[in-house]
Amino acid sequence: MTEEKIGLTPVQKDIYDFLLMFHQVHGYMPTLKEIADGKIEDRQILAARKSKNTIVQILDNLAQKKWIVRNKGFQRGLQVL
Repeated sequence: MTEEKIGLTPVQKDIYDFLLMFHQVHGYMPTLKEIADGKIEDRQILAARKSKNTIVQILDNLAQKKWIVRNKGFQRGLQVL
C-alpha cells in the first residue's frame, strides 16, 4: 500500500496500513476499538483482537519508531507521518 516499511514487524505494518486505509475510507482515524475489530465497512481487514492493550502497545511502538503520532487525550488522536 505504501513504500517499504523498514524497521516494522509484520503486525506493525498491518496496523499502520489499516490506519491509512481506514482514514482514506472514513476521513478520520479509527478508535482503539475499531482497530481491535479490524473492520472497514464490514470487511475484515485485520485479524480481530480481544485486547485493546495489545493495540496500545503496537501503537506505542509505531510512535517510538516515528511512523505515527499519538495524542493520548483524544479518542481518535492518531496521526500518520
